[in-house]
Amino acid sequence: MLFSYVMGVDDSILELEKENFKIEKSNNDFLVEFDETKCNIWEDYIKSKLNVDFWNEYLDVLKQDGQIRTYTPMIKGRLPYTLKQAKIMLILIII
Repeated sequence: MLFSYVMGVDDSILELEKENFKIEKSNNDFLVEFDETKCNIWEDYIKSKLNVDFWNEYLDVLKQDGQIRTYTPMIKGRLPYTLKQAKIMLILIII
């Protein structure tokens, strides 16, 4: 499962529940959980709905040891890195 804390979007995010996203509102922000197979849907939504001057990232957490396995940043609705580059960067940060 992937997880994201989302700022800079409106309540239209709740429409993703139709795609089996789990979404919980936290004040004006949202806590989102979704399956790895839904990455394209998530990224398309963020690209089209994220307000300027906000960014989004989603995490994949291994529950066995709590280590972060994947970190994918999205800034102003665009991916600044490929997923492979982001994984390499994360590995370098951990080491």
